[in-house]
Amino acid sequence: MDSDKKPPAPVWDETVLAQSPLPLTYVCVGCGAGLGALVPPLAKWMVTLRSAPFKGPAELLTSVPEPWLTLGATGVGTLLGLVLGALAVHEPLAVRIGDARIVLTVRDASREFRREDVASAHRDGKQVVLLAPDSAELARESSDLSYSRLAEALTAHGHR
Repeated sequence: MDSDKKPPAPVWDETVLAQSPLPLTYVCVGCGAGLGALVPPLAKWMVTLRSAPFKGPAELLTSVPEPWLTLGATGVGTLLGLVLGALAVHEPLAVRIGDARIVLTVRDASREFRREDVASAHRDGKQVVLLAPDSAELARESSDLSYSRLAEALTAHGHR
């Protein structure tokens, strides 16, 4: 056996790049809580106006005693932000890069591309684009992944 030849890389030797869901969830929850905390002062202001849309619901809201009004509005805003955050983090692109393949996963759907089917990977704005040897577009997915980390991982596994 020739000692200069390297054995093929194992299939599990892959680099996985995915956006962490925590920062986006924190932002959504924080914004929801902040907007919820703004509801009581806005409702109190709307009640003082002679004519305003949703004046009836504003009067109903202001009939709730403090601190329950502020706590309740902030809690509802926080929950809505959490739901929005959960929906948002379910959308990002995850990329698994190995020596023999590239796998793109969005939501629960994965698409696998063999090394010989992908000539190169590029970015186009905020999108990752995989091109075939004949320059046909194999995949185009929106992504907030670090393009420098993606390029490093592709290069480390021998992709262009």
